[in-house]
Amino acid sequence: MKVVVVDIDGEIVESNNQQGLVRIPYSFNGDVLDISGVNISDVIVSGPKGKIADVSTGTISANVKLVPGVFALHQNYPNPFNPKTEIRFDIPEASVVEISIYNLMGQKVKTLANKDIAPGYHVMQWDGTNDRGSMVSTGMYFYTLHTNKYHAMRKMLFLK
Repeated sequence: MKVVVVDIDGEIVESNNQQGLVRIPYSFNGDVLDISGVNISDVIVSGPKGKIADVSTGTISANVKLVPGVFALHQNYPNPFNPKTEIRFDIPEASVVEISIYNLMGQKVKTLANKDIAPGYHVMQWDGTNDRGSMVSTGMYFYTLHTNKYHAMRKMLFLK
């Protein structure tokens, strides 16, 4: 059997004859937090001498979620903030992740997460409250990301 792959839009389509698979490269144009959809439709299969083969075809689709290559803890936004801020972090492999907020004296004031998190680009919000639900005072705070393979800390400023 010989496979010939043609893209009528002129894009590159690669065939790996060793395994009988066809690779169709694409580029991701969204934000790293987006999930991109990939659809393959209008597939025509032809037999010998170009005669259309008697097969049923349909639309093949899959969601693609980007996975980062390294652990990272990004600067919160906005900073300074009031009433809330976003903390972004990247996890390249499934991990137990702890994200905590500390005051200037090193006391933990809030635990945002302490759970298994899937690989990907993530965002958590902090609303300026402590673990008891009370609003913290204006000032400098530190937030940390801790896994079994990575630890990072950044500072942020809460204003009332």
